[in-house]
Amino acid sequence: MEFRFLFKSFFILIFTAASLSVSAQDSRTALDVFDRMAVKYNGMNDYEVNVRYETGNSVMTGVLYYKKPNLVRINFSRPANQVIVSNGKELTCYLPQTGVVFIQKLEKDGKALSQGVVSEEGLSFMKRNYKISYNETPEFVQIEGLPVPVMGLRLVWRYTKAGFREIILYIDQNFNILRFEGIDASQKSIVCTFSDYQYNIGIPDTRFDYTSPPTAYKQNNFLFDPDAK
Repeated sequence: MEFRFLFKSFFILIFTAASLSVSAQDSRTALDVFDRMAVKYNGMNDYEVNVRYETGNSVMTGVLYYKKPNLVRINFSRPANQVIVSNGKELTCYLPQTGVVFIQKLEKDGKALSQGVVSEEGLSFMKRNYKISYNETPEFVQIEGLPVPVMGLRLVWRYTKAGFREIILYIDQNFNILRFEGIDASQKSIVCTFSDYQYNIGIPDTRFDYTSPPTAYKQNNFLFDPDAK
């Protein structure tokens, strides 16, 4: 199902959108650019950004909110009223078209499973598990569908546990990530376009509170068993 692929892609995308606004001065290699992203990410408290997801024939649009260290929410306008939210302990997706709410517990042995991919550890994971290079050229070039010239970073997995087998990040001259393209092990792709960033705006924790409609059918732990050894 498309929403399952979206869930599995979810945390890496949050890492991507959070790695913002890096100075282009003195950046000589793709790895240098990536490391500068990590420095900026570690100092950012929250952000809000418009996002567009494309996978197969499916297109979804909405507004994504992130607050350090592991609070995430997407309010969708397409499909209308669909919500994905993580409060650090549970990941919830409400699908209004089916009236189903999917809930995934994110803790095992008292440790949040999300911390490695929506925190500084997520960047470390990417650096350990991916080979990082420029995508074709280190120059800024115009890409169809993006408003300004961008630089491409290409990440190729070293190990199959990395999630996406290949990732391309398109970054503008202020080093805002405008597009994420990911391909998984089955060659399925997802494209995410980001626009209108707002950084460090003081998003309240209550933004990540969510109560599903009382009539919604609940399905728990549909991705994995959090208590499995």
